[in-house]
Amino acid sequence: MATMMRNAFFAYPGQPPDLISTINAAAKILRQHSNNINLKTWQGMDVFGQSIPEEVRANIDEAATLVCDVTRPNMNVYYEAGYAIGKGKTIAPVLNGAFANAADQIRQDGMFDNIGYKTYQNSAELAQIILGITRSNLSDLFAKPINHQQPLFLLDSHVKTDFRNAIVSAIKASKTFYRSFDPVEVPRFSSIAMIAEASASSGVIIPILAEHIVDASRHNLRAAFLAGLCHGLGRQTLLFSMGSIQNPNPSDYRDMVVSVRNEEHIGELVQDFAKNSLVASQSIGATNGKKNRNLLQKLTLGASAAENEFRTLEEYFVETFEYLRTLRGEVSVVAGRKGSAKTAIFFRVRDTHRL
Repeated sequence: MATMMRNAFFAYPGQPPDLISTINAAAKILRQHSNNINLKTWQGMDVFGQSIPEEVRANIDEAATLVCDVTRPNMNVYYEAGYAIGKGKTIAPVLNGAFANAADQIRQDGMFDNIGYKTYQNSAELAQIILGITRSNLSDLFAKPINHQQPLFLLDSHVKTDFRNAIVSAIKASKTFYRSFDPVEVPRFSSIAMIAEASASSGVIIPILAEHIVDASRHNLRAAFLAGLCHGLGRQTLLFSMGSIQNPNPSDYRDMVVSVRNEEHIGELVQDFAKNSLVASQSIGATNGKKNRNLLQKLTLGASAAENEFRTLEEYFVETFEYLRTLRGEVSVVAGRKGSAKTAIFFRVRDTHRL
């Protein structure tokens, strides 16, 4: 029986030249010596007179696998990786181990090291890796049902600027409960966690930071990945920046980024988006992914921050001695290590007194 040819799309940065030459050489090896895979590179697309971002997404839609080179962080590549995951495609991150410190960035951010990447040093090794890719669907495995209690999700920034604070104030003014990723609380941006958060959201708010802001480069890489993931999942996504960013946004989503003028403009934009997201939450299916997950895949240990699930704490909160003393008014300060449920205690005390 003849083996069915698999379609794959290869996303990678436009620089440096020696990285591109190795990738092109691997693609040539596969075209000449393998009948099992049809590999198209982004440079091999025919986009004359067409929208490049739409053609990129169309090629990913048609492929079974996205191979993405993450040797050098690139926002277009990160967006395309997120988009492919959202679309249920097999994702295959690869890294050129001949480049100094290439793996350090991957381990630091957490986007790809927890889903697995493979390292190559030359075109022959890269071709063998691509031939050995096996089918996987991360969105099937890790997607969550819509969180109707807290349907909005915010990609928070490391520094709490007026721009960021205006966004949070606008969300609160909309009376819509939200969850967030805060790099101050959780330094690693886990792709697995983001699949769960994005799929559980009806609307995702993603600010783009100017390059002079602290942690902007890492934040904007997170933004690229999350934007692609949300677009692949079909979630409403609000991408915006304060004024015009000096360095143009990546081509894959440049036209989707709204430039805001002031806090009043942010308020109008966010509040309208929050209302639309609430409506959208009613039409998204009650479940995501396969129903036949095993018990381990169904297991959840809760959010890393109590703020992200304070609306459902009562379902599993354990009334500890510290909680009972706080409830009786015997203490007003709870000290403990990060993650020891200090915030959760005060959320439950507040909710109990509101009853």
